[in-house]
Amino acid sequence: MRTKLTLATGLAAAVAAVAPFGALGFGNPVLVLDGDLATLASAVKNAQTTLSADLAKIQASTGKPAAKTAYAKFKADKATLIGAIQTARGTVKSDLADVHAEKAGTPDDKAATKKQLAADKAALAEITAAAKQALAAAKAAG
Repeated sequence: MRTKLTLATGLAAAVAAVAPFGALGFGNPVLVLDGDLATLASAVKNAQTTLSADLAKIQASTGKPAAKTAYAKFKADKATLIGAIQTARGTVKSDLADVHAEKAGTPDDKAATKKQLAADKAALAEITAAAKQALAAAKAAG
């Protein structure tokens, strides 16, 4: 009797320990993909916000030393933020492969994913344009 009670208690503890992982989407590649898409979107938005502020500082700077300093900060921020975006994109790419391998998701999921990736791609194009503007502004100041 005691053995059955111990086994039942151990099984209940194991289920309780694993249950939170199921709630987080582990095992469901579509939920994992959704979470990683949100991470990617956040990284892109953060890059846009930060680099736009850096660009404004470059454009507002007067004199070569100030423009050089502002441009150096822009370049450092860009390198850091693009690294975060590339990491998130790699994770999303892996998640997409998992979704495809398991033939999971609905056509609506696929459409939403394509829409999100297109928005992120457009935002990255804006970041590239901002980088070109920053370089031009830095050159014009110096």
